[in-house]
Amino acid sequence: MLIGIIAHESGFSRDTIRYYEKIGLLRLPKRARRENNYKEYSPAILSRLRAIKELKNIGYTLAEIQQVIMSYETGGLDCLAGKAQVLEKVRLIDQQITQLLAIKQQLLEAVVDCPNHCKITAILDNTLIGI
Repeated sequence: MLIGIIAHESGFSRDTIRYYEKIGLLRLPKRARRENNYKEYSPAILSRLRAIKELKNIGYTLAEIQQVIMSYETGGLDCLAGKAQVLEKVRLIDQQITQLLAIKQQLLEAVVDCPNHCKITAILDNTLIGI
Protein backbone atom coordinates (compact mmCIF):
# COMPACT_ATOMS: atom_id res chain seq x y z
CA MET A 1 0.00 0.00 0.00
CA LEU A 2 1.20 3.50 -0.74
CA ILE A 3 1.08 6.24 1.88
CA GLY A 4 -2.19 7.71 0.57
CA ILE A 5 -3.97 4.40 1.00
CA ILE A 6 -2.43 3.71 4.40
CA ALA A 7 -3.36 7.24 5.51
CA HIS A 8 -6.95 6.77 4.39
CA GLU A 9 -7.26 3.33 5.97
CA SER A 10 -5.65 4.35 9.28
CA GLY A 11 -7.20 7.79 9.66
CA PHE A 12 -3.78 9.41 10.12
CA SER A 13 -2.45 12.07 7.79
CA ARG A 14 0.53 11.41 5.56
CA ASP A 15 2.57 13.86 7.62
CA THR A 16 1.69 12.02 10.83
CA ILE A 17 2.70 8.69 9.32
CA ARG A 18 6.01 10.18 8.17
CA TYR A 19 6.52 11.65 11.65
CA TYR A 20 5.87 8.26 13.25
CA GLU A 21 8.51 6.81 10.94
CA LYS A 22 10.95 9.56 11.88
CA ILE A 23 10.56 8.97 15.64
CA GLY A 24 10.72 5.19 15.25
CA LEU A 25 7.11 4.24 15.98
CA LEU A 26 6.95 2.78 12.48
CA ARG A 27 9.86 0.89 11.03
CA LEU A 28 9.94 0.01 7.37
CA PRO A 29 12.46 -2.43 5.98
CA LYS A 30 14.90 -1.09 3.37
CA ARG A 31 13.16 -3.19 0.75
CA ALA A 32 9.94 -1.23 1.36
CA ARG A 33 10.98 1.24 -1.34
CA ARG A 34 9.86 0.66 -4.88
CA GLU A 35 12.02 1.38 -7.91
CA ASN A 36 10.40 4.82 -8.19
CA ASN A 37 11.43 5.46 -4.53
CA TYR A 38 7.84 5.31 -3.25
CA LYS A 39 7.42 3.47 0.03
CA GLU A 40 5.36 0.31 0.16
CA TYR A 41 3.52 -0.05 3.47
CA SER A 42 2.57 -3.54 4.60
CA PRO A 43 -0.68 -4.62 6.26
CA ALA A 44 1.40 -4.96 9.46
CA ILE A 45 2.08 -1.21 9.37
CA LEU A 46 -1.65 -0.56 9.06
CA SER A 47 -2.27 -2.82 12.07
CA ARG A 48 0.39 -0.96 14.03
CA LEU A 49 -1.17 2.40 13.11
CA ARG A 50 -4.55 1.16 14.29
CA ALA A 51 -3.00 0.05 17.59
CA ILE A 52 -1.32 3.45 17.95
CA LYS A 53 -4.66 5.18 17.34
CA GLU A 54 -6.43 3.06 19.96
CA LEU A 55 -3.69 3.67 22.53
CA LYS A 56 -3.80 7.42 21.80
CA ASN A 57 -7.57 7.37 22.22
CA ILE A 58 -7.24 6.02 25.76
CA GLY A 59 -4.71 8.67 26.73
CA TYR A 60 -1.28 7.25 25.99
CA THR A 61 1.41 9.65 24.81
CA LEU A 62 3.58 8.77 21.82
CA ALA A 63 6.52 8.06 24.14
CA GLU A 64 4.35 5.73 26.23
CA ILE A 65 3.03 4.04 23.09
CA GLN A 66 6.56 3.48 21.86
CA GLN A 67 7.50 1.95 25.21
CA VAL A 68 4.41 -0.29 25.33
CA ILE A 69 4.90 -1.51 21.77
CA MET A 70 8.60 -2.20 22.37
CA SER A 71 7.76 -4.13 25.55
CA TYR A 72 5.08 -6.08 23.70
CA GLU A 73 7.41 -6.95 20.82
CA THR A 74 10.16 -8.17 23.14
CA GLY A 75 7.74 -10.19 25.25
CA GLY A 76 8.32 -7.99 28.27
CA LEU A 77 4.87 -6.47 28.61
CA ASP A 78 3.99 -7.03 32.25
CA CYS A 79 0.29 -6.72 33.04
CA LEU A 80 0.84 -5.85 36.71
CA ALA A 81 3.37 -3.13 35.88
CA GLY A 82 1.03 -1.92 33.16
CA LYS A 83 -1.80 -1.75 35.66
CA ALA A 84 0.29 0.43 37.96
CA GLN A 85 1.11 2.74 35.03
CA VAL A 86 -2.55 2.99 34.05
CA LEU A 87 -3.59 3.78 37.61
CA GLU A 88 -0.92 6.50 37.74
CA LYS A 89 -2.32 7.95 34.50
CA VAL A 90 -5.79 7.94 36.05
CA ARG A 91 -4.44 9.79 39.09
CA LEU A 92 -2.83 12.41 36.83
CA ILE A 93 -6.07 12.78 34.86
CA ASP A 94 -7.98 13.33 38.10
CA GLN A 95 -5.43 16.01 39.00
CA GLN A 96 -5.88 17.69 35.60
CA ILE A 97 -9.67 17.58 35.98
CA THR A 98 -9.38 19.35 39.34
CA GLN A 99 -7.13 22.01 37.80
CA LEU A 100 -9.47 22.50 34.82
CA LEU A 101 -12.51 22.83 37.09
CA ALA A 102 -10.68 25.54 39.07
CA ILE A 103 -9.84 27.38 35.84
CA LYS A 104 -13.45 27.04 34.68
CA GLN A 105 -14.65 28.58 37.94
CA GLN A 106 -12.21 31.49 37.59
CA LEU A 107 -13.42 32.14 34.03
CA LEU A 108 -17.05 32.09 35.11
CA GLU A 109 -16.24 34.53 37.91
CA ALA A 110 -14.43 36.75 35.39
CA VAL A 111 -17.62 37.31 33.40
CA VAL A 112 -20.19 37.36 36.19
CA ASP A 113 -20.32 41.18 36.30
CA CYS A 114 -20.14 41.80 32.55
CA PRO A 115 -20.72 44.24 30.98
CA ASN A 116 -20.49 46.55 34.02
CA HIS A 117 -17.12 45.29 35.22
CA CYS A 118 -14.71 43.34 33.04
CA LYS A 119 -12.23 41.33 35.07
CA ILE A 120 -10.01 40.77 32.02
CA THR A 121 -9.77 44.52 31.41
CA ALA A 122 -9.08 45.04 35.11
CA ILE A 123 -6.22 42.53 35.00
CA LEU A 124 -4.74 44.24 31.96
CA ASP A 125 -5.22 47.70 33.50
CA ASN A 126 -3.44 46.62 36.69
CA THR A 127 -0.54 44.87 34.99
CA LEU A 128 0.06 46.92 31.85
CA ILE A 129 -0.04 50.37 33.44
CA GLY A 130 3.07 52.28 32.45
CA ILE A 131 4.14 49.96 29.67
